[in-house]
Amino acid sequence: MIRYRTHHMILLALLTLVWIFPASRIHIDSTGVSFESAPLNALQQYQRFVQAFKPDDATLLAVSLDRPVSDFEPGTIEHRISRVRQTLLSLDGVRDVTTLGSSGIQELIKLLNRSSMNPAQTLLHARELIPGMSTLISKDLSTLGFIIHQNQNTLTGFEFEHRLSQMKQVVSNVFQRPCQAAGLPVLRAAFERYNLHSALTFGLLGLGFGMLTAFYIFKTFKAGLLVLISSIISLVWTLAVMALFGADINLATGMSFGFILVATTTTSFHLTSKYLHHAGPSPPLTAMRHTLEDVLQPGLMCALTTAAGFLCLAVSPVPMVRQAGLIICLGVCLSFFSTLVIQIFFLPLLFSSGRGNPICAKRRDGLDLMVEKVFSFGFKFPLLSCIMAFVFLTGLIWGIPGIMSVKHLSSPMIKNTPEARDLEIVTRRLTGAYTFSLVLALDETRVNQRQFWYDMYRFEKQLASVNGIEHIDSLTPLVFQLAKTMTPAGMMPELVFQNMISRISKDALYLTYYAPQLSTYRMVVHINPESSDQIEQILTRTMQLASQSFDPPVSAFPAGRLLLLKSQTRDLVSSQLKSLFLACFAITLLMILNLRSMWLGLLSLIPNLFPLAAIFGIMGWFNIPLDPLTIFAAVISFGLSVDDSIHFLFRLRREIARSAGNESLDYCIFQAYRHTSRALISTTAVLFGAACGLMFSTFQHVSALGILIASASLVALVSDLVFLPAIVLTVRPLSGLLHKHLLLSIPETNEP
Repeated sequence: MIRYRTHHMILLALLTLVWIFPASRIHIDSTGVSFESAPLNALQQYQRFVQAFKPDDATLLAVSLDRPVSDFEPGTIEHRISRVRQTLLSLDGVRDVTTLGSSGIQELIKLLNRSSMNPAQTLLHARELIPGMSTLISKDLSTLGFIIHQNQNTLTGFEFEHRLSQMKQVVSNVFQRPCQAAGLPVLRAAFERYNLHSALTFGLLGLGFGMLTAFYIFKTFKAGLLVLISSIISLVWTLAVMALFGADINLATGMSFGFILVATTTTSFHLTSKYLHHAGPSPPLTAMRHTLEDVLQPGLMCALTTAAGFLCLAVSPVPMVRQAGLIICLGVCLSFFSTLVIQIFFLPLLFSSGRGNPICAKRRDGLDLMVEKVFSFGFKFPLLSCIMAFVFLTGLIWGIPGIMSVKHLSSPMIKNTPEARDLEIVTRRLTGAYTFSLVLALDETRVNQRQFWYDMYRFEKQLASVNGIEHIDSLTPLVFQLAKTMTPAGMMPELVFQNMISRISKDALYLTYYAPQLSTYRMVVHINPESSDQIEQILTRTMQLASQSFDPPVSAFPAGRLLLLKSQTRDLVSSQLKSLFLACFAITLLMILNLRSMWLGLLSLIPNLFPLAAIFGIMGWFNIPLDPLTIFAAVISFGLSVDDSIHFLFRLRREIARSAGNESLDYCIFQAYRHTSRALISTTAVLFGAACGLMFSTFQHVSALGILIASASLVALVSDLVFLPAIVLTVRPLSGLLHKHLLLSIPETNEP
């Protein structure tokens, strides 16, 4: 490679220029990054629900007026509502708009009107009885709601957010008042956008910290320039790979930039550090040859193990996660080889040998102090270090049972954001836009039985008292109110309902709550949850009441987009856990094969248990919930933290080979530490710095991701440089076993 380094560099430059064209055509996925995958049963159930009723993932727009609608001139509010509805329906992707002026709503308001009531009393009376009215007008009659049903196939993600901005502007222009938006589509789009922005931020921070760290360690801008060149070329190749697979930039593929840039920086640091170590006493090309002897094999092993770890994401049920796993796998390998070509070409040119080399002066800095004073603790006090490692690991494992699992996308996940503020305003003035449906599958005659309607009435009363439930929309209150006036011989709700169904029209409001062809009754439950756990408690309590309230029992089940997202989230977390265990197995197998010893491969797992335990332990102790992104942190951290172990163990193996078995294992371990510690600390600093940037996100679980990755990177460094040497030095049987297998794993032609 050294002899033909110029040819390799020219070839790399030409290929990079060729790849720029497809790479430039990559754009941000405008449809968003929803985890559009769910188990077949859950998906089929949701599709049946949508066929029977309208989709329930509508958007709610709210506008607050300066006085109640009853105080305006007659016809003023009606005219404005009509203008808003017509304008909204003219926008692409909007299927339907339900307002206070909708024909079905107005017919029922007139039906419920009494001569003794003024307009304000009529609206309040209708608000309590007509299903859906509580989302269209507030109790004080000064806030209006507009329910928007959008086409989920064409209007999602960033396209939806763009259209939402237009819809809010339409309402604001007509009423000359600010407009707020709420609903599951708004939460989901915000969830996707904040995740994608955080992924791209992680990549940019990784590049920035890589350049700054290179300048600090090597005391020259040339090192930072090499990191920048390597990172840009790796980025172009990654984008080209994405173009080949037809993948746009979304949450999962966006995360690949950060990991690939960290991998590029790591390779660059190790090559530069070793070259400058050899450059003083040796000519440039000789120094480069010694550098490759030290770094090439462990560097390649790092690339392969990291790639194998991310390739395990291919078991995910989500297409974009599978794409990301493949892209990161190929990207890490391509970045390693491109960085290798760049470094071999530029290092001899940029860094001269001899006394003019700024690194050869060996100026001490804070990194040297950390190497000598902090991370050498394992050599100075091995027994104490082992005790501390055991206590630390035990404490982390003790916290694991306290991990909470996030099953639902809830508003606290986007606290301190504009979407959260809009949601708070809307839910304070109107009935909450966060809903699920309870579906009752009945036989054809059940709705004609009076007992059913009385059971339903009592059930809804009990359900409304459940903590977290704000309101219930169903036909029951309306049926009973009409029964009071239409059946003077006695309360006969079944007759009223039969009369309603017999006169049902295609656009009737009743079709939202009763599907006659399936004999299926629906209730819409509005909730204002404080957490994912409270949503689960509400669902559990709802099913308990449903099973106890009907005689004979009815078949009841929760349905809607909320339940579909729950199924998707649970399936994704489960697949990520499988990916984690598969990655552990694959990486350990690669270590065993490359180190030529099963014992050495298993030994490499010891320091990597600590970052895994740190992630899950911190989640348990600090109430960080287990969700698709935080479990992703475990896969990330294991794939990247194992690199430190590889470099340390390969250097240890090389030191034993160099001594030909004449030096003690203690001496060889210290030499391995001396040669690798500085590079390992610097590469960890890059990952730690990039992760710290995520901690300041206003998006709760992105901040948690930053905390987990930063913590795991520090713990991985300490476990490799402090705990692993201390354990080997303290447990003498392990020392002897390690020394024996290291000698056996060295080829007969001893390494120089």
